[in-house]
This record gives sequence, structure tokens and C-alpha cells, in this order.
Amino acid sequence: MGFFKAGTKIKFWSPGFKNKPDVRPPGLLLLVSVFFFLSAISVPIFAVFSSLSDPSGSSLAEGQAIYIAFLHFLLPLGVAYSVSANSPLSRILITFYAALLFVATVAGEGYLGNIQVDTTKRVLVSTILFVILLGWLHASPKMRVYYLLLKDEPIPKDLLSLSLELREGGILRSQTIRIAEWFADHLETVVLVGFIVIVVYAFIQTGP
Repeated sequence: MGFFKAGTKIKFWSPGFKNKPDVRPPGLLLLVSVFFFLSAISVPIFAVFSSLSDPSGSSLAEGQAIYIAFLHFLLPLGVAYSVSANSPLSRILITFYAALLFVATVAGEGYLGNIQVDTTKRVLVSTILFVILLGWLHASPKMRVYYLLLKDEPIPKDLLSLSLELREGGILRSQTIRIAEWFADHLETVVLVGFIVIVVYAFIQTGP
């Protein structure tokens, strides 16, 4: 009964398990997880608008629908959850997402792949961004320490100060986390407003 007492807020995004609760993800990783969650909730909204504008469904091929559902819904949702749960799997999922997006873009598939730019430039820019992302995920000091802490692996002596920072947090990092957590706390409001807009739009489109 206490769960429904006055003043209790039911969280929209609250995973039941959190590995290493004393370790905080780096601020940039938190912001990335918010981006992935927004990507995931935008897919159903996009699907509704697409079905209303083209009831026959001819504007979106089956292969495109599967690609969008997997790359922009399932994978981002998995990334957002794994980051919020402090799971080491988050690095694998982000790497897989980036690799899939990179291959699709280079092959001229998806939204990024269909941008009208020279093929050589598209491949070059995609490769540079992909390498930068891999460097951040696997070579940046904070990310290395974060995933070592999650897996209970020894921390190199030159990175011990970062280990304490990720456990306690510094001033700049706390501000970044505060921003990310503000977005996370208000995601439920964003989702509700988004679906209200969809309902109003659907009513206008299908009304007499």
C-alpha cells in the first residue's frame, strides 16, 4: 500500500538492476544514452506519422522498416538500458550500432547514406567519425577506467585518480551529470507530449 501513498512518483525509466551502483558513468556517456533513448521513442512516433500520411504503406519498404526498427529502436533501447544499469554490454552495443551505421552509410543505405554528397567524401567522413567513436569508447582514459571498474579489473596506476573521480565525481562532471539526469527525469513528459501531438494530428487527418 505504501507504493501508492501521496507524493510517490512512479518513474518512467527505472531499471530493476544496477551493476556497481557506486560507479557513475562518464557524463558524455550519459548524454549519449539520452540520445539513444530519444532515438528509440522517436521510431513509434515516426511510424504513426508515416502510416497516417500513407495508409497503403507503400512509402516504406519492408527491408527499410526492419532496418529502422533494429538500428533506430531495438539497438538504441538496449544501449540506453545497459548504460542506466551500468552494464559492460553498453560498449559492445554502441560499437555494434556504430559499425552497422558506418557500413550502411558507406553502402549508400539509410538516411545518412542517401545524403547527396560525393561518395568519396561520404566514405572519408564516415570513416573518420567511426574511428573517433571507437577511440572514445576503447581508448579514452575515463571510458577505460569506467569499464574496468564495472568488470572488477585492476586500474593502471596512472589512471587511479580517474577511478576516484568516477566514484565520487568532480565539479565539472557533476554539472554534466545533472544535465543528463534532468533530461532523463523529463523524458516521460517528452514522451507524453509527443503522443498527445500524435493523437491530435491523427484526429485532424482522419476527421471529417
